[in-house]
Amino acid sequence: MFKVIKKVSSSTELELTQHCTDLIPRMTPDVSNYAKGRYRLWLFHEALLTKKRVIPAYFDERLWQFCQRIYPGSNIALLTFGGEAHGIKSNGKILPHRDDTYAQELACGVNFGASATFGYNTDRRGNKFTATSVEYYHLEPGTIYQFNCKHQHAVVGHEPGRFSLNIWTIRTNLDKYPGFALAPNIAALLPK
Repeated sequence: MFKVIKKVSSSTELELTQHCTDLIPRMTPDVSNYAKGRYRLWLFHEALLTKKRVIPAYFDERLWQFCQRIYPGSNIALLTFGGEAHGIKSNGKILPHRDDTYAQELACGVNFGASATFGYNTDRRGNKFTATSVEYYHLEPGTIYQFNCKHQHAVVGHEPGRFSLNIWTIRTNLDKYPGFALAPNIAALLPK
């Protein structure tokens, strides 16, 4: 299931792009084998995949409020960049992959700054991006979309200056992540 939800206004898209451009110096190279050469910033929580832990991450009030409007109750997000700015060069792409156990199936994405091409495998059990199982979506700046992150998905191309904000909710039954606890600054903000 891939679905475009809506587009943010051009003024909001421009403001988000500027705000996130200011966050580029906080970004670090992605450690995933699927995203070599990409720079990213975990927001609210970070999933340490090799250590099977979820830890507190950078908290940005502006992006927290934005994420809550798009995906109420979400508590982990990943901001990525594709382009050159602030002395970094980030390719912004990621190979076909499924998101790890830490995340519930529903994910939301926001594309801003420039357009991109998103590939989504409609066959959940499929392990190959084939002409019959993969759909490609052209994401204009400001596009908000949702998808099942346990299906293979990828960013196969983008224009320079593209940001992606991926938003999830952490699973409540994290047997694989026994040390998980919501960071205090986030737990206080969640609805009771």
